[in-house]
Amino acid sequence: MQLILFEVEQQKFGFDMSRMKEINRRMPITPVPNAPFYFEGITNLRGIIVPIINLRKRLSIAGTDVSLNNKCRIIILEMSGELIGFIVDRVNGVIRVEEEQILEYEGTGIKREAIRGVVKLQSGMITLLELERLV
Repeated sequence: MQLILFEVEQQKFGFDMSRMKEINRRMPITPVPNAPFYFEGITNLRGIIVPIINLRKRLSIAGTDVSLNNKCRIIILEMSGELIGFIVDRVNGVIRVEEEQILEYEGTGIKREAIRGVVKLQSGMITLLELERLV
């Protein structure tokens, strides 16, 4: 399995690369009234309206929200035939892992629901997120 690696407040995360469509710099986002607090809004991506989720807010990670500056990235993924974007602090690259390397996560709370597992690397731990549960 290939993982796209990224950070939110210096915490390392990964998604399954097979769903990734592209990575973009900050783009105009239109707020949507009465949306959940972590839902930043929608953007127009070459004529396709894409909902944008702020992962920092969705995972309740404290710290300075970089979604308002040009250093953040938006990872565009495909889920059930639809595109969805996730705002992250930075993208770190791609790695390949074997299923056996994914260890069970034993935490609690919203993070537990959204985590598929963790991967131990020499450079540290990567938290593998479960996309369907984030949305």
